[in-house]
Amino acid sequence: MNIMIFTKIPSFILLGLVKFDSSSKMRSSRIALKSGKISPRQYCLPNGFEKYLFAKAREVTESYNQIPEAHLKKIDDFIVKNPEKAANSKLFEAFLYDHERFGDKVFKGKSDRKSP
Repeated sequence: MNIMIFTKIPSFILLGLVKFDSSSKMRSSRIALKSGKISPRQYCLPNGFEKYLFAKAREVTESYNQIPEAHLKKIDDFIVKNPEKAANSKLFEAFLYDHERFGDKVFKGKSDRKSP
């Protein structure tokens, strides 16, 4: 059995291998703690890890789609009244990064909701 721990921080995932059969394959993907450098720029992920991450992302999307319309309206109203707070948030920064990477595909999802 493989045991991993991961932490998602903005723009980065830290993955710790507690017990992992193929840890030698991933050794080149580690962070050199003494030098403080992150290298190489191509990383080796455990088999199936990306499927796990995508499944978790789908769960977040499904949770969002369960938010009642009244609550979504409150969120929209807050953004309209406080655009500077929204524009300076880490969430918006992540959205912009995703948009740069994937284009208008980031708008796909629950498209039946009306914009404010």
